[in-house]
Amino acid sequence: MRRWTPLVLDRYIAGRLLNPFIQGLAMFLGLLLALDTVRRALDFWQGGAAAWAALRYFVFSSPQYLALSLPMAMLFAGIYAFGQLSADGEITAMTGSGVSFKRLVMPAMGFALGASLFSFFVSEVVAPWCNYQVSELTAKVASEVGSHGRSNRMWRDLDSRGRVNMIVFAGEFDAAVPALRDLTVLRYQYNQQGALEEILLTRADDAVYDSHFRWRLQGAQTRQTMNPKPLVWEEKEIMLYRPPEQIEGLDLEARTLTIGMMRQQLAETRAIVTHGAGKDSEAERKLHIFETELALRFSVPLACLVFAMAGCPMGVRPEGSGRGLSYGLSFAIIMLYYITLHYTTRLGYEGTAPAWISAWFANFVLAVMGAVLIFRVPQ
Repeated sequence: MRRWTPLVLDRYIAGRLLNPFIQGLAMFLGLLLALDTVRRALDFWQGGAAAWAALRYFVFSSPQYLALSLPMAMLFAGIYAFGQLSADGEITAMTGSGVSFKRLVMPAMGFALGASLFSFFVSEVVAPWCNYQVSELTAKVASEVGSHGRSNRMWRDLDSRGRVNMIVFAGEFDAAVPALRDLTVLRYQYNQQGALEEILLTRADDAVYDSHFRWRLQGAQTRQTMNPKPLVWEEKEIMLYRPPEQIEGLDLEARTLTIGMMRQQLAETRAIVTHGAGKDSEAERKLHIFETELALRFSVPLACLVFAMAGCPMGVRPEGSGRGLSYGLSFAIIMLYYITLHYTTRLGYEGTAPAWISAWFANFVLAVMGAVLIFRVPQ
């Protein structure tokens, strides 16, 4: 059987896209690293880290921006390459010989699909591991300079009426025991009219988990804070409404998790929200963030495709497209896209909009615009 090979036209257009794609990737990745990663690495160094640790911090922080730079590079490559083809009269010659512009865009879409798959690989395999290394570096340096680093835990719970029911802060969580060290708990009490009546402050050296959300206290003392003559007493046990495995996962960030790990965290968090005692505002906040981040894990890599759809027809102009004009047009579209994405992502984090709308709205708008432009290109 004869082996399939790409058509000459496909190879030619893909070759014209490659050079501006590499240039755009280098430019946008360098810009993102200079604006954010370099500054944060320097702050990390000035915060007490060694130079080698700061360099590792910079290297491990870079892959997440590589995934963001790939769609930007695809947009620039589409605008610039098709602008040059238009300026040289090649698009006119191709369409005049019976090849439709939609057919000319197909190699660019194939190129963009490859970029999307690579972006997905980076965001799913490379970036979570690197982001976890960044968090470990931060925790290590924090402990060396006298901070609790990632070991502290803090959360708050709301009652069924949305009022603060409890705020918990622990200086350290020991998962091996399991136990909370240097524990501070604020418990809020309300009267029948809903007004705040009392706040109980409990301080304990240690809290060791017993069962059914109960923690045994050691060196604990509770006092009233709003009574003119406050009572002070010792407590041996307290209800924190969380088992150790839920407390252990409080500091997990979506950027350090793969899709499978994120789905597991989502299932556990939904169980807390659905079956937990009282209204857990921290669990609800985490649920909205993880749902949105999970949707973004797919929408951002596929942005390469929608950027290609929009960029290729934008490059087709009678006067051609120089590199400066391609840069300017790319920057304008990228800014509009990411401003929109940032705004909708905030809505997803807050639970104001569904996660899939928050993550895919900017892609949908750009895809529609690209499709309209492709069909409106003169043949």
